[in-house]
Amino acid sequence: MIPEPPELIPIYFGKDIFDEGSSAQILCSVSAGDEPMTLTWSFHGNNISTDSGIMTNNFGSKASLLMISSVNHGHRGRYTCLAKNKAGTATSTADLRVNG
Repeated sequence: MIPEPPELIPIYFGKDIFDEGSSAQILCSVSAGDEPMTLTWSFHGNNISTDSGIMTNNFGSKASLLMISSVNHGHRGRYTCLAKNKAGTATSTADLRVNG
């Protein structure tokens, strides 16, 4: 049997521009791929630290939610979800834009 690399459903914040102070969330979901699998998030290519006001929560090994309870200008930018297993990796990226 050939190992199957992960496939991700494209991620999207759900609206184009967020007002400061509003909340934003984005779901990263794996549609295919062999277990075991890991899901991680990055912001501008760097791992996300919890002191940035950004929370991530994994639901099993095939879904992860990124939540920002109060958006500010420091949250502007590119978020990437990375799925990885023995067969390969997959990424999906979304841009968060903030008003003002």
